[in-house]
Amino acid sequence: LVIPRGYAKAISVSVVTDVWLGFSNEDQTGYYFEILKRVFPAPQWQLNVSFMPFARTLYIVDHQKADMVLSVYQGDLQDGLYSAQIVELDTVDVALTPEMAKNWTGVNDLKNKKVQAIQS
Repeated sequence: LVIPRGYAKAISVSVVTDVWLGFSNEDQTGYYFEILKRVFPAPQWQLNVSFMPFARTLYIVDHQKADMVLSVYQGDLQDGLYSAQIVELDTVDVALTPEMAKNWTGVNDLKNKKVQAIQS
């Protein structure tokens, strides 16, 4: 049996993501989509993308209702396979009171504290 190349069915990949400006834009442009297009090229692959709040993306993938979620950190998923290659790095600046800075031992010091993130 020979199936002509044009008749082969694309492999479908279900992708969920929040909107991350410049990374996963609603028009399916951005850094993450450029990577996806190279890893899963059409017409062999069909990406079925759904946008939703970040917490819901984690729930959907953890409950095996999607194949992939974009923009997660190691440990965000209960049972996830992560890229062996670094996809992006974040730089974080932190402002602390002098007292907190003097006793700082690491990010766990922020447990049960009120924190605020400012995006620039």
